[in-house]
Formats: sequence, C-alpha cells, structure tokens
Amino acid sequence: MSGHLKALRKVAELDSQILELNRKQKHIPELIQQKRDEVQQATEQLTDKEPKLRNLRVKTELQEKEFQAAEQTAIKLREQINRAKSNKEFQALQHEILSREADNTRLEDAVLAQMQKLDQQAQEREALGEKEKRARTELASEQTRLEAELKRAKAEIERLRQQRADAGKDVPPDIFDKYERLIARRGQTAMVAVVNGSCQGCFMTLRAETIAQLKKRTDLVTCHSCGRILYLEE
Repeated sequence: MSGHLKALRKVAELDSQILELNRKQKHIPELIQQKRDEVQQATEQLTDKEPKLRNLRVKTELQEKEFQAAEQTAIKLREQINRAKSNKEFQALQHEILSREADNTRLEDAVLAQMQKLDQQAQEREALGEKEKRARTELASEQTRLEAELKRAKAEIERLRQQRADAGKDVPPDIFDKYERLIARRGQTAMVAVVNGSCQGCFMTLRAETIAQLKKRTDLVTCHSCGRILYLEE
C-alpha cells in the first residue's frame, strides 16, 4: 500500500475511534437521564402512596371507635339485664344483646381486616421509601462515574483529532477532499476493507478489475456500487 493510502487508512481508523467515542458521549447523558427517571418514578409512587395510607389510617381509626362504642353499648345492656323487673323486659334486653353481639362480631372482623390492610399498605410504603432511597443513591453514584467517563471521552476525542490532523498532512489534498466528501455522504465508513471479494460498506461483490487494481496497492480504488474507498488487509 502506498504511503498516502496508509496515511488515509490511519485517518479512517482514527475517525472510527472518534465516532465510537462520540456515540459514547451521546449515550452518557441518556444513561444519567434514565437514572433520574427512575428516581422520579420512585418518588411519584411514594407520593401517590402517602394520601392513600393516611386515608386508610383515618378509616381504620373511625372503625375502631365505632367498635369501641358498640362494645360500650353492649356492656350497658348486660348491666341493664341484671336489673330487669319483668320476664318480658329480660327477654327484650336479651334479644337486643344477642343482636348487638352479632353486629359487634361483624364490626370486630371488619376492624381486624382493616388493620391487616393498613399494615400491608404501611409495609408497601416502607418498601417504596427504600426503593426511592436506593434510586437516589444509584443516581448519585452513576452520575459521578458517568460524568468522569464523559470527561475522559472528551479528552480522548481531542487527542484523536490532533492525531487525525497530523495523519491528514500525509494525504494528498485531492484524495483527502474526496475522503471528506465521502465522510459527509457515508458517515465514518468512507474507507472500508475488502473481504472475500466484497465491499464491507455495501457488501456488494466487486468486479475482477477492481480487485486487480487493489492488489497493485498504488492507486485509490473505490467501490463501483457505493463509492467508498477500498483497501485490502495487509
């Protein structure tokens, strides 16, 4: 391969590295935002749970008070039955006591069920609080790590760009201009290898005369299909 083609290949390799680092740079803010979204989601879930838990607690307290009041009524009825002055009054109080006791049993069951529900909701709220705490910790850790990675990537890109500029000095202006135009059209795959007789840019099979030109390793050879600059592996 001629010197200017080797230099151009060096430029292409550096462009490939720069492209990869640029993709990484672009992806890092997305990763940070993803962690922020996780924190926001956890906070929203926790915020949504709070009023539900408060309302459930109030409802449970009201049911407990209702049960306690009903129990006091039943106690008074039992005291009254001991002072009944007639069999008729005794039977009436006994009937009311039995009815009250049945109602109180249902109230007690409802209170116990409500308390179990309250405990479950409180546990879920605690779990959501832990989830939000973990999400915030992970965000802080990942943001620090990714921002440092972004800084390194930027510094590496600057270093590679300087190397690219130095390598570009060894490429004739007309060839370099053609390469830059291809970069604008094809992205960072303006110069590609030939593998098994096929262009690795468009994967079309190359003509025999194109392969023959490449083997001379002297002239700039392009793909007849996509126009990319071609090279054979050493």
